[in-house]
Amino acid sequence: MRADAHYVDDLTDRAVGPVIRMISTHAITADHVRAKAELEPLVRSIAAHGVLQPLLVRGDGPSYLAVAGRNRLEAARLAGLTTVPCIILPVDGSQADALADADNLRCGGSAEPDGDNRSNGTADAFRQNLRRHMTTIQTALTLSTGDDPTTRRVGFDLAQANSCRASWMVDAQQLSEQAPVRGTGAVAVSTVIDQIRKSLAPEFRLAGVALHATFADGVGSDPVDEHVLGIGLTGAIVALLPVVDLADRPVIQIRTARLQSSTTVEVSCGNVSMPRDWIRRMFDESWSERPGGWQALLGARSMKAAAERLGGEVTTTTPSNGGVALKLRIPRRSA
Repeated sequence: MRADAHYVDDLTDRAVGPVIRMISTHAITADHVRAKAELEPLVRSIAAHGVLQPLLVRGDGPSYLAVAGRNRLEAARLAGLTTVPCIILPVDGSQADALADADNLRCGGSAEPDGDNRSNGTADAFRQNLRRHMTTIQTALTLSTGDDPTTRRVGFDLAQANSCRASWMVDAQQLSEQAPVRGTGAVAVSTVIDQIRKSLAPEFRLAGVALHATFADGVGSDPVDEHVLGIGLTGAIVALLPVVDLADRPVIQIRTARLQSSTTVEVSCGNVSMPRDWIRRMFDESWSERPGGWQALLGARSMKAAAERLGGEVTTTTPSNGGVALKLRIPRRSA
């Protein structure tokens, strides 16, 4: 998890409560960090700019356990830093696990198995991911009632983020299975995107990622099935988040464009660190090493299913300025 400006402002503006402390990198224990090669962009950023956002740790000293920011800690070590900024939170083991889930939310669960077990694997992955979200919500609600203001804020965001993900999972699974989904009628494209920005705001605060939207003239008012487009665009974001590089305050951008007879909605990010074949295998259901695992696969499935339901198509591109873009093109219809 990344402590974004909102959390940092809360900390530095208060006379009481947790403070940011510089702690030796050798005094902090962390597990489940990325491989050295995957950390290279983060190492370069930290070597140039330092650790921009504090780590969350627990413990009374002289040793501490990293709750969130484990990859930043390892990258700082590789960059030669001897100390890193930290926030020491008064949480127990189960609460620390919930906070760590904020660090892992964008990474999803395990990928779906291949072959004849794929159907059972999908059901198992769905249940496992849903169970994890429900468990995290329960612990996050406990965090939200604590005495520490920062922990309360994180608890609220964590509960909302996992609730949103769980709800989306149910809808996305139905849509990808071509089952009927609850309809809400046609609304403006801009309305759908605004709703997505609001619903994903807690998760993006936890991840330290910004979500921006840009509308071409007249496109925002184009009518579209609210629920189907919402599921599909959220799916695109879920599929994209695991490859977003957190080294330099990343931004996911939603842009709209109008062609002669269709509307295009593009979800893109210029700060990505992804496998070489990520674009080629975006919709490959046999890809067991997909970044983000099963939820990223469900995201790709739901975006494709939404495009088909709306009579359009999905493409993946590499913009000239770098990064990756997922484009959903849908035929325009009258209001």
